[in-house]
Amino acid sequence: MRVSTGAVVALIAACGLAACGGGTPTPARAPALAEFIDVVAALPRSLDPAAEQGAAFDAVETSLAGTLVRPAGRPAGAGTLAPAGAMVGFLATSWRRLPGGDYTFVLRHGVESGYGHTLSADDVSFSFRRELALSATARALAAAGRISLADPVTVLGAQTVRVNVTAPSPFTLAVLGDFRFGVLDSRAVRAHESAADPRARRWLAGHLAFYGAWELLGFQPAGKLLLRANPRFWRAPAFGLVAIEAVPSAALRLADVAAGEASHTDGLDWADFEVAAHTSGLRAVTLASTAVSTLVPDERFAPFADVLVRRALSLAIDRAAIAGSSPGGSSGAHVASTTRKPCGWPARASRRRASEMLCP
Repeated sequence: MRVSTGAVVALIAACGLAACGGGTPTPARAPALAEFIDVVAALPRSLDPAAEQGAAFDAVETSLAGTLVRPAGRPAGAGTLAPAGAMVGFLATSWRRLPGGDYTFVLRHGVESGYGHTLSADDVSFSFRRELALSATARALAAAGRISLADPVTVLGAQTVRVNVTAPSPFTLAVLGDFRFGVLDSRAVRAHESAADPRARRWLAGHLAFYGAWELLGFQPAGKLLLRANPRFWRAPAFGLVAIEAVPSAALRLADVAAGEASHTDGLDWADFEVAAHTSGLRAVTLASTAVSTLVPDERFAPFADVLVRRALSLAIDRAAIAGSSPGGSSGAHVASTTRKPCGWPARASRRRASEMLCP
């Protein structure tokens, strides 16, 4: 069963994001603000993109990674997000889907990492192979996109690659927008490989090697992250300096923003969101999201090991009720299931059929 959430909550101070796009509100002052301070619930202990550290890690890596493509987000002038699978070029300027499901990509010319190296097809091949070798999550995503684990990338030229699949998939392009398929500066990483650390994992734990908009100034594992705009990058970010600090307490994060000591926070519960909405000088905003939460019955629990129980559970769920009662009154949630549900059955009939499956 999948629940696509209708909104995520963000709190943006009056000195909030400037010219970041994606529907971010215009700040009330200092549109040329050079620094941005974000207080978040948690930060990861490692910056190696092959690590497995949960939601805080995923959020940071998603913000820092440079991928071939990325989600389209909210098109300019649109009131809603583009479909979840809609992608736009980032490190790639163009791509083409081949009849068998493979994709060819032409890389953006002149993109430089923070180490002064220029993006090349070899960087893409190195990054994909490294990530797939080290990350179970990357391998699972590759399976969804039918990306070949044995031979994920073929270098066709200095600025052209082919991403190889084992079969056509509607998810391939969307998977390539995930940070797990971010492109690293292979020369910088290889310079720190050793017999004791052949994948340079120790070095990448505390260094940033993406072809992206940011350079790393400082990192305190699980505590603080300090970034500077990469002056060599092809598109300048809205801020010259970004500081991110982990503050587990939502109340303290809100107090920091209210006091002007931070620019932004998120992850508030709805009670704190209401407080923010009525605090002078703050702007509390709900932002549309294509995020998907997946609920999977744990088959180690004996009843869920029975496929009939799982099917009955799927039938009995009132999807309309869930979609209509999103937290905080947000609308637009959509609930779907990966198990079969007879089309057109009303909720009562579905629950009756569920009962019949278990109690014939």
